Amino acid sequence: MARGAGIAALAGIALIGLAQANFLLFHTLVETFSVVVAFTIFVVAWNSRHFSDGHFFPWIGIAYLVVGTLDLLHAFSYKGIGLLGDGGANLPTQLWVTARYVEAVSWLLAILLERRQRLSHAHALGYGAALATGIAVAFGFDLVPDCYVEGQGMTGFKLASEYAVIALKVVTAGLVLRSGLHPRVRTLLVASLATGGAAEVVFTGYLSVFDFANQVGHLLKVAAFFFIYRATVETGLVEPYKLLFRRLQAAHDGLEVTVADRTRELARANEALAESNARLDALIKASPLAIIALDADRRVTLWNKSAERMFGVLAAGKLGRPLRPDVEANLGAMLASAYSGECVEGLETTLPRTGGGEAHVRVYCAPLLEADGTIAGVVTVNADIGGELAARQSLLDSQRRLSGILSSVSDAIITIDERGLIQSFNPAAEAVFGYGASEVIGRNVSILMQPADAALHDSYVRRYVETGSGRFLGAGPREFTARHKDGHEVLIDLQVNETVTAEGRLFIGVARDISARRRAAADKQALERELAQAHKMEALGNLAGGIAHEVNNMLVPIIGLADLTLRRAPPDLHANLGKILTAAERARDIVGRVLTFSRTEIPSRRPLHLGEALREAVRLLSVALPAAIDIRCRLDADPVVLADATEVQQVILNLATNAAHAMGPQGGVLDVGLRLEDTASGGGPSRQAVVTVADNGSGMDERTLSKIFEPFFTTKAVGKGTGMGLSVVHGIVSKWGGAIAVESRIGHGSTFTIRLPLHEAATAGDAA
Repeated sequence: MARGAGIAALAGIALIGLAQANFLLFHTLVETFSVVVAFTIFVVAWNSRHFSDGHFFPWIGIAYLVVGTLDLLHAFSYKGIGLLGDGGANLPTQLWVTARYVEAVSWLLAILLERRQRLSHAHALGYGAALATGIAVAFGFDLVPDCYVEGQGMTGFKLASEYAVIALKVVTAGLVLRSGLHPRVRTLLVASLATGGAAEVVFTGYLSVFDFANQVGHLLKVAAFFFIYRATVETGLVEPYKLLFRRLQAAHDGLEVTVADRTRELARANEALAESNARLDALIKASPLAIIALDADRRVTLWNKSAERMFGVLAAGKLGRPLRPDVEANLGAMLASAYSGECVEGLETTLPRTGGGEAHVRVYCAPLLEADGTIAGVVTVNADIGGELAARQSLLDSQRRLSGILSSVSDAIITIDERGLIQSFNPAAEAVFGYGASEVIGRNVSILMQPADAALHDSYVRRYVETGSGRFLGAGPREFTARHKDGHEVLIDLQVNETVTAEGRLFIGVARDISARRRAAADKQALERELAQAHKMEALGNLAGGIAHEVNNMLVPIIGLADLTLRRAPPDLHANLGKILTAAERARDIVGRVLTFSRTEIPSRRPLHLGEALREAVRLLSVALPAAIDIRCRLDADPVVLADATEVQQVILNLATNAAHAMGPQGGVLDVGLRLEDTASGGGPSRQAVVTVADNGSGMDERTLSKIFEPFFTTKAVGKGTGMGLSVVHGIVSKWGGAIAVESRIGHGSTFTIRLPLHEAATAGDAA
């Protein structure tokens, strides 16, 4: 170490002396040393990059290739050499400053990126190419500011650049001290940065490119390059070889340990293999399955105790021999597949026993492979399934009996599991719900429920399974509204019970369709209500007819005398007498309607083309109703009925007037329609005429609908209606042999439907 320091001191003194005698020679030698060191750093760093753990030295090597090139150009262009440029001091100074910037920035980037995993050596090459390109462009287009002016010395840019380079080297030195580089390498790098920074400090103080400060700065530069050279050589050459020898020794030592460990492991593995083989042999002997192994020549190599019992032959009589020809023929396809490398499972067959009889077996067959994958033979595992077949047949018989019972039951029987999935669905269930068994088995039973019940069903079943709490289970039949496949409601009596099987709980639902019974009961109630209404209307008609007849007898003289008095009375009495006469005439009209309602004799009727009569009635409506009402008429037929044209107009006008009142002054839409409709009658189908009068008015509530056809019932204000219009309509339609019905909802308008029988003679004529 001391010797090296002495040599360095002597070299420094010699260089100072040379500088005093011939500065240009001194400068050329110093720059040549720097260039050689820079190129050497590149060569060493780049060729030893694969030994380096980080990216620091490859980046530094690329950077010093650029720095060495710039220093070489600096030496060639130095004042007094004149190989490049105009022989002045500005160009070499510009090249010097550029080289120092490249050096300082590259140091900083190299230490910052030293441990980045995603960087590669290609990035370092790219960085070098970018530097070279940038420098060439800067000097080619004269973009570098002046650094030295003859007669003035260094420019401000030159001084600022020196201080910037010093700052960068100070920051880099701090990062190097905190890096993970080898301590010896860190020391050399910090020494290079320190001497390089000192050189930049000295270069801020010279006035001439030949003065003493310039000489000292170049000597410090030599020292800086020497230190970075030492760091690169130690990292790129010396340390990798030391590390390589250490790794080889460690690998040798580790290999000896590994061989010893593997030897012990092999011994343990052999012991374990022997134990495993012993256990396997014991398992094969004790197995209830008949295990038989064949070699590549199809000769028996294994015949365990169960095979002896199953086929009645001892192992000694089978080992080394082929299988019986009839057995081989029975298993031929399976053995061929196994010898070709396939595993075959679950073949159920019968194999002959020695001494007579057959064994019902399920055979599994697989190839036996050598270590290299070649087929050494096959092994067959044979399970005696005689008892299983008997149990299976018994189960099939039981299932057929149960299926026959379920098919003959008239009630729907459905079973579901704990998940709510349908497991069985008998023919009666198919008839009730419209689904085939194949459509519903495996699906959730909620498809048979209304949406509100379906949403709760799964949680109900889950709660029962978890807590045992259930409302339906075990109770008597309950009415339940189910859902048919086509979407309509099905009313059923439902009873649910539970049973436990080996697979888990099953819930059994027994359902009886009571929809027809309910419809019959509803029809009976409707008929009873209609009969009561008819009796009520008949009684009201008789009562009203008697009263109306008496009132009419009293109104005749009142109207006659009032009219006579009005003709003879003075003018001042005309107004009051006119009101009396008007009221009496209104009372006469009401009495006339009551008499019409109560008249029980069959009026004279004749065959009438109903379509033509309705068309004429609608024509009258267009004049009688307000303009705000849009009258729409759709006559799809013109059937012949027994009726009176005047009465048809009276019926339509009454219904239309009520509709106009319901729609109010704002108006609305009035639809009048006529169509033919098939209806079941006696032994075959027949047809009837259907007249509809519909509006989009205010509609009626249930209470109003129940009284709509009663005499004197009105929804109008007092004095605005007689309450006889719809009762008269009802009476007229009834006398035609027809029926009238109404459908209405508040806010949705009303629809009156009149059904009339067709005239039989006309119908027969049409048929002919």
